[in-house]
Amino acid sequence: MREIQKLERAWEIGLPDDLFADASERLLARWRVRAAQEYAAWMRKHPRPVRLTLQAVLCWSRSAEITDALVGLLIRLVHKIDAHAGKRVEGELIADLKRIRGKEGLLFSVAKAAAENPDETVRRA
Repeated sequence: MREIQKLERAWEIGLPDDLFADASERLLARWRVRAAQEYAAWMRKHPRPVRLTLQAVLCWSRSAEITDALVGLLIRLVHKIDAHAGKRVEGELIADLKRIRGKEGLLFSVAKAAAENPDETVRRA
């Protein structure tokens, strides 16, 4: 849940989603590396436009990384739930089939009725 809190803090900054739409991935990567490597004291020495750009790139890219991590976590969770549910349903079906007495004769009768009267419901046939 810490990741969600981090993402919420990044969103509170209020950077537009399309802030860097016109910038190349390569340029953004260079700016991000530059911003991540600088000490806060060095960052303060930059002119305001440079400082704000570097900070915005850092926050924007970090929020994208956190979002990607959360989406990956959600996908893994959904797969785990799906696998568990599938095993549970299979187990219940197998248990139900084992409980039915004379199921082979019943299945044979249903198949025979369906084959002999394909246009009717099995119950009527």
